[in-house]
Amino acid sequence: MTIGDILDNSFEVVKLRPRTVLLAHAALAVPLYLVLLVLTTDPMFIGGFVGPFSLPTLTDFSDRDLLALPILFAGPPFVTACAGVMMGRLVQLWYVGHEATSTELLKFLIKRMPAVIAAFVLIHLAEAVGLAAAGVGLFMAMAFFALTSPILGMEPETGPITAMKRSASLCSRRPGRVVAVLLVGAVVSLTLTYTMAPLSIGSALDGVAGRAIWALSGIVLLTVTAPIQGAMMVFLYLDIRVQAEGLDLELRAAEGFGAASVPVPAGSTGSTPPPPGSTPPPPMSTPPVSPPPPSPPGSGPSVGGW
Repeated sequence: MTIGDILDNSFEVVKLRPRTVLLAHAALAVPLYLVLLVLTTDPMFIGGFVGPFSLPTLTDFSDRDLLALPILFAGPPFVTACAGVMMGRLVQLWYVGHEATSTELLKFLIKRMPAVIAAFVLIHLAEAVGLAAAGVGLFMAMAFFALTSPILGMEPETGPITAMKRSASLCSRRPGRVVAVLLVGAVVSLTLTYTMAPLSIGSALDGVAGRAIWALSGIVLLTVTAPIQGAMMVFLYLDIRVQAEGLDLELRAAEGFGAASVPVPAGSTGSTPPPPGSTPPPPMSTPPVSPPPPSPPGSGPSVGGW
C-alpha cells in the first residue's frame, strides 16, 4: 500500500460501517467528556483530541481544573489506543466474513483492557524517559511502539510487553514508512480538529451551557478522529507484515488448505481461532491484503479504490 492507500482505506472503513464504528467509539468518548464536564469549571480547552488549545497560568485553575488536566491529556490518547484495538478486530473479522457489531467490539476491548492499559502506561513511561534524553528518545518511542494497539487487537494472545517488542520489531523494518504515516495522521487530526472548530464556539459562554457545548464538541471530534487514527495503524501493520513477513502468501496458503480461522496470525505463523460460539466461516477467497483491505460482508461492490 502507498500512504495514500492507508489513509483512503482508513476513511472507507468508517464510511462503510459508520454505525458500528461510531457507536463503539462514542461509548468511550461520552464517559470521558462527562467526567471532564463535571470537573472542569471553565471550558478553556477546545477540541480535546490534540490537547489544550491554550493554557492559562496555574493561578487561573481551580482545584477541579487541576484534577481534570491529567484526564484531558491522557484520556483522548487512551481512547485512540483503544480504537486501534477495536479497528484491528473489526478488519480481522471481515477477513472471515463475520460482521462485528459495536457491542462485540466493546466486549473484545474489555477482555483486552488489562493489556491495553499496561501497554499504554509502559509506552508513555518510555516516551517520558525519551523526552528526558534531549527529546530524541520521545520520537523514537512514538515510532517504534506505534503498532502496539493493532497487535493487541489482531493477535489476541499477545501480552503488553510482547506486543511492544513485536511493534518495535516490525517498525524497525520500515521506519520511514512508520514516521510518514504518523505525520500524515497528525495532519489529519489537526485538520479535522479545526474543521470542527465551529462546534466549540459556544464554549465561550459562561456557566453550564459553555461547558456542555465544549464537552459535546470534544465527544464529536474524538468519536470521528479516533477510529480513523486507529484504522491507519491497522493498515500500516498489515502493510508492513505483507512486505516483511509475506503475510499475503501465508493467507493464500491458508486458503489452499481450507483454513477457516481468522487469517491474521499471532506472530508470523499459525492463526487465531474464531470467537467462541461463532459459526465457522466458509472457505475464504484470496484476501486482498495489499493494497486494499477486505470488503465487509454484504457491502457489495467496493468503492473508493478498495
